[in-house]
Amino acid sequence: MDIFDWVAARSECRMFNVFVKLKAEIEADVNTRNEQLKIAQTPRILRLEATGDESFAVTLSGNGIGNRAVTFRQIGETIVIRDRGGNVLIEAGLTLNDDGNCKLKVGESERESWQIRRTALEDLFFGLA
Repeated sequence: MDIFDWVAARSECRMFNVFVKLKAEIEADVNTRNEQLKIAQTPRILRLEATGDESFAVTLSGNGIGNRAVTFRQIGETIVIRDRGGNVLIEAGLTLNDDGNCKLKVGESERESWQIRRTALEDLFFGLA
């Protein structure tokens, strides 16, 4: 019988680590979507713009759409995601769940990284397609 070292697992479940990983995953999402837009010959481009160690934005620009953005900011042990107008789309914390996995938590619900990314970016990526 293995004894789960929850103290070590919780110590590794830090917002800084999760935020860095989330940013890298979003960069990959942006690259994937830009390739799709290029193939479709859509005059739009997405960019990931670092605005500091604890924040970044994903912007969409192109003909006739102006400039749209979603910002991601780490504030202590929380990630706050806002639209261009400053409206909060998601506020997520962390939890070490009963399976011993580090998960993002929105309200009382555990979320996978892809679910957070989809909720935050789906309209930006596909809303004007």
